[in-house]
Amino acid sequence: MGKGVSRSGAALLLLGFASVWSGAPRAEPPPAAGDEDQLILSALRKMETEEYRISSQDILDISVYREEDLTREARVAADGKIGFPLIGQAQVAGLTVSEAEERLGRALATYLVHPQVTVQVKEYHARKIYVLGEVKNPGAFQLPSDQTLTVVETIALAGGLTKTAASNRTRVVRQTGGKVENFVVPVADVTKGDKGKDLVLQPGDVVFVPQAIF
Repeated sequence: MGKGVSRSGAALLLLGFASVWSGAPRAEPPPAAGDEDQLILSALRKMETEEYRISSQDILDISVYREEDLTREARVAADGKIGFPLIGQAQVAGLTVSEAEERLGRALATYLVHPQVTVQVKEYHARKIYVLGEVKNPGAFQLPSDQTLTVVETIALAGGLTKTAASNRTRVVRQTGGKVENFVVPVADVTKGDKGKDLVLQPGDVVFVPQAIF
């Protein structure tokens, strides 16, 4: 099962940026990493709430403000529904996180006064990768189950680099077993023929292309 980046996962990624940089093809802290980390975290949060649509087999963390008894972890069933106290079955597959919060809130309003529902995707079933920063079409992309994708191929899927991209400082952020790794991929070198410096992506990877400093 591919794991994406939840809000808690994004926070862990941010903490990991301050740790030791490791991995291949080359791992090192880029300039102004702190500012870039904030951009990554902000973009991931925006994707979670606005772009990602819940799918079957996702695991959701659901809570209701001041209703601790209603805090639940729920796996989305094959029919797209979850079971939840008071309201029974609720269809959530195909909804964004904010839409799911609204739907559950409306259903709970029969039993509670102005319920405030928070939904977080704890585990993603879909094999997603994320491309952020100086690309023409940043966003989340489906990782094919029958083939691999490298950093350079994924940047092409995102429409290619912008004119202000610092392509040789492209980073891949990967969370594996609670450990965060950062890989620097010199995209310009790869496109000039040094294919060995490219990196095959894994589900949940974040590719970030920083802006050149003029």
